[in-house]
Amino acid sequence: MEKRKLNAAIVASGSGTDADVVMEKFDQGFFPELESLILISTNCQAGCLEKAKARGINHCNFDFEGVARSVNFGKVFSEFLVSNRIDIVFLLGCVLKVQPVEGVKIYNIHPADLEKHGGNKCYGLEVHRRVILEKIDQIERGRLGFSGPSYTYPTFHSVDEDYDSGPWIMQAQVKIPYNIIAQFYFSNRTRKDLDQAAEELQKHVLRYEWKMLPSAVSLAILDCLDESRERFKCVSEDE
Repeated sequence: MEKRKLNAAIVASGSGTDADVVMEKFDQGFFPELESLILISTNCQAGCLEKAKARGINHCNFDFEGVARSVNFGKVFSEFLVSNRIDIVFLLGCVLKVQPVEGVKIYNIHPADLEKHGGNKCYGLEVHRRVILEKIDQIERGRLGFSGPSYTYPTFHSVDEDYDSGPWIMQAQVKIPYNIIAQFYFSNRTRKDLDQAAEELQKHVLRYEWKMLPSAVSLAILDCLDESRERFKCVSEDE
């Protein structure tokens, strides 16, 4: 029989601002195709756990210093998804590499362009550091006007075996505020200066991620349901 609703999980490692957007919308009935939602934290002290608790969302913890860092993480995580009949997973601020799990659709939100600013260890502030350094390099080589518009591209995409890869479902073109680039450009360009600029850019981009996520998650759910229907149709025809 064709499955009508999905069981979903969110995986987060930090404060959970992205995760909270999705949990809030789930609580409001914004995703009618979801039967259930659980938050999985990779950090026992992460703020995302408190946000889930406050909203009455089921939650659990894969301790970052324990199973999350162990070589068995992939196996334990996969077994957890299967045993809890999870159909779809959203990585929202997850700092761990999550491998595909057979029968489970996995999606990730990345705060910049996947090809230019993705890959191993490219998460959190590191993504925004690379974006800023790229813009400075373009300015100094005359490829970008100092006062001209520059952009970054937060992307919601499916997950495959590679870091920050898989087809994307939604991407936003976000204009970088002039003052973020200018303040770093005219600073001493120390690591502290770069971190400060990256923090400002992160705050700016997060506002766009929060707007993107409800629609992106809805599209991912529809994509997952469509694949489920296709599999059901193929099985029915074979029989």
